[in-house]
Amino acid sequence: MKNVVDSFLKQTFEALEKFDFSKVLRDLTSPQQTQSNERRHTQKGQPTEGDNWSSKDLNQHLHRLSQTGLRLTELPKTIDLAGLATVMTRLSDKAKDGREHGRIGYTRMHDRRLEMSETFSGSENSVKMEVQYVPFGARIPTVMMHTHPYIYGRATPAYHFSKEDFVSFLQVEPIQISIVLAPHLTLLALKSAQTPAHSEKLESNIDSWLEKSSRDYATTQDRRIMRFTKYTCQQLNIGLYRIKHSEDGTIAKRVI
Repeated sequence: MKNVVDSFLKQTFEALEKFDFSKVLRDLTSPQQTQSNERRHTQKGQPTEGDNWSSKDLNQHLHRLSQTGLRLTELPKTIDLAGLATVMTRLSDKAKDGREHGRIGYTRMHDRRLEMSETFSGSENSVKMEVQYVPFGARIPTVMMHTHPYIYGRATPAYHFSKEDFVSFLQVEPIQISIVLAPHLTLLALKSAQTPAHSEKLESNIDSWLEKSSRDYATTQDRRIMRFTKYTCQQLNIGLYRIKHSEDGTIAKRVI
């Protein structure tokens, strides 16, 4: 038995000495093989990050990001929010009372569907939403949305993300998307891989950006707060999307 084993080992080592590992490596990394691997990946039906996302793509990406704990390296050009249309319409209707209302969306890990929380109601200027965590990560908070009601004579326009909106968005790490529902317009913010984590220093920076926007755009409150929203998204590497209700239906188009 020992001679058989020795003979087998000798033949194995001789075969390994003759084996051209460099050729295998070249074959695996050749353009043809790489293209083949890419085709196999594409055939699995996974949407790429930079595409125009359908409602189904949105759910798939939220599930993948929740599962891996990663962020997007490339933001999509458009996002179809058709799957959230009914939820957003009902929430917007509640804003007719002049108060802010909000809900949290949770990605269910077993079926990739988005499950919405109860409706939280606040004041004219704010709404507090409580994020709930369940054991074993059965569902992960991925979306937050709230209304900005139009109030005649109100100093602050509805079409913006406030400092508090940005801070809340950053404080809850798993949340990928924040949506503001305003009359005639919907704004959506989407985190990227370059978006920094929440910190006190970051909050201080956001305060300074608000002051900067107030100095540079002192003409109207509308221009100041919209400039602040855009500038903050640029500084935080957050994608900013917009839906004009009269033109875009449920398609959020990237602005920044």
